[in-house]
Amino acid sequence: MSDGESWYDCYKEDVLKQAWQAKREDAQHHYRNLPEITLFCHASQIGILPSVLIPESKWTGRKPVISPTLADTPCADLGVDALLTRLNTVLGTSYDLGMTGLSVFLERCCDLAAKTDFGTAFAHLRPSWYRTDNWERIAEEFDQRSRRDYQMRQSVFHNNRILNRWLPPRHVWDLYSNRVVPWSMSGIDFSSLWTVSHAWVIEEQREGISTTVNGMQWPVPMPRGMPIERIRIELLNNGAEYAWLDVLCLRQAGGADEERRMREWRVDVPTIGHTYERAFYTLIYFSGLGVPLRRSLDLTSDRSWFRRAWTMQEIQVLRENIVIGGLGGQEAPDGDTGIDEEAQRILEAHLALMRDLDHFNIFALLSEMQRRVSTTPVDRVAGLSYLLRADSIPPYYETQDQEDAWSALIAVLGGWEKADLFFLYPRPGDHKARWHPSWNQVLSDTIPTENGSCGPVNSNSVLEDTYEGLLIQRAEVLGLAEAQLDRSHREGELCLLDSDGSQHCVKITAPHQHPIPGNAYSLIGSSTNGKCWVVGHMNEDRFTKVSTFQIFDRAERQRLLSMRVVRKYAKIILV
Repeated sequence: MSDGESWYDCYKEDVLKQAWQAKREDAQHHYRNLPEITLFCHASQIGILPSVLIPESKWTGRKPVISPTLADTPCADLGVDALLTRLNTVLGTSYDLGMTGLSVFLERCCDLAAKTDFGTAFAHLRPSWYRTDNWERIAEEFDQRSRRDYQMRQSVFHNNRILNRWLPPRHVWDLYSNRVVPWSMSGIDFSSLWTVSHAWVIEEQREGISTTVNGMQWPVPMPRGMPIERIRIELLNNGAEYAWLDVLCLRQAGGADEERRMREWRVDVPTIGHTYERAFYTLIYFSGLGVPLRRSLDLTSDRSWFRRAWTMQEIQVLRENIVIGGLGGQEAPDGDTGIDEEAQRILEAHLALMRDLDHFNIFALLSEMQRRVSTTPVDRVAGLSYLLRADSIPPYYETQDQEDAWSALIAVLGGWEKADLFFLYPRPGDHKARWHPSWNQVLSDTIPTENGSCGPVNSNSVLEDTYEGLLIQRAEVLGLAEAQLDRSHREGELCLLDSDGSQHCVKITAPHQHPIPGNAYSLIGSSTNGKCWVVGHMNEDRFTKVSTFQIFDRAERQRLLSMRVVRKYAKIILV
């Protein structure tokens, strides 16, 4: 399988899980008859707010939500009979071991070598509990779904590219069982999945927590003193059943299998945006994961949620449903926690700027990424991959050179995005390619403010980009050799000889300050309307970019296009 469309056709049901909807609706019907229960998270102090005692939080409801103590109970300690009794009690049923395959299934859970705890067994059994009388078939389905999920994630990575950006998350957090489970085993589809987005506190204020929630597979980086249970209860109080939280569901550094983490990250990290885009709701912690929102929060600091590179993938949710987390904190002695009218106004103003960002304008996205920061330099390139909506996505390698990562991203961009970089970015690239800016230029130069209909630029291979459009082999560009800092647009002339020897000059405009020395050049024009032009030099069929200009006047464009020296469908290789 070598293309994204075929991959999606093969694994569409594994991605969307539409068949789970009936099971989930049936389970919700049963949950209404369960007894009311309450979970507590005791008051705590955290390192980032030492003067604040975060009050006790609780959740009360009629859902099969189990306590951390019960979740941690080893099934081997319970035995098959007691395990079934606990399951019946939590789920409000009266099943017995006479059900086909149930005793064998529970015996697997109680196998001492398996080291399965009640939370893990409950997480796997609950989604199918009310919809089967044959647990042999359920066990077979488990094995089949696990194999399909493995194949789906293996096959999406082909020729060092992610074939399709619509890959579901590898794991989700089952809030009822308090266990991280594989996507294939969760009783959820995207229509009711919650996501959690958060600012990261500085490293000195974090600690790695070893927890049974993720099977102790890696230390979970949390604000010092912050219990995971507090976040769980806030999600439950918002009506969530399953959630995706990066520190729990995306394998973190410090675990036993670092090679596996890097292998998973190359596919999981670039596709995080899909999880946020499709999520039902997103809970956002602006002060740090689980941390109460503070009035004095600096929204412009390097630690701010609005300044981090990775939250670029999450800005899509700002157009939809978000919940601000951490609003239940107790007042600090200095009155810094909670949110007042002025703090609300400032926060909403920042959110409005993100909502208004044109997600389909490559220059708007690049400009936004310019002001963002990341711990790992390549993250600013990787944070754009999903947003630019290419059919395929480059993999993530955290030690990759930034320019190499940018070149890999350029290679998968759509033709129209490439055309914007070619026709509207005014400078030649200063790295390997001249037709588009280098990553260093993206970070340091003034980015054009608008995109246009100039393309598309096509990729015939990983190593070659071509453009098929207007070509003028020789013309002089005059009047644009010097910058004019008091003007946003500079006026000049394009002068050329027509096939009959007559000279013509057309008014042109450079909406930038990059100098174009008065000289003879070859020109490539946009095939759509002849408005956008690139100045450069031809060597046989290969074109090297110098700068750009535009012809805003429609009559001038028509006059130029009527000349016989303008070739209409020339195919040029861009270097």
